[in-house]
Amino acid sequence: MDRNSQDWIADSVLEAMQLERIAAPDLTDEEMARRILMTAAPMAAQSVAWLSVHATAEAIRLGASKYIIDGVVGGGFKGSDGQDDVLMALVAELARNDSEPIR
Repeated sequence: MDRNSQDWIADSVLEAMQLERIAAPDLTDEEMARRILMTAAPMAAQSVAWLSVHATAEAIRLGASKYIIDGVVGGGFKGSDGQDDVLMALVAELARNDSEPIR
């Protein structure tokens, strides 16, 4: 599957996941799912930011803007019990992942 393709081809995605399972047999399903979500998080954040400014439907712009304001200004993206900011922890994890060699 082309990395830049915007088409969702389930068979290709399943094949890629099976290859990843072979390459990293020690990963649990949860770890694999977390890796997928962590990799997609920056694009998801960018998508929400884009929607907050450019969505054609006012309700979508409002919802995306509210999500951002609640999370950033209202502290919704912060962890509880003294945990670091969830977004900063995500960025740090992604930076670590980028610097680790592919296994």
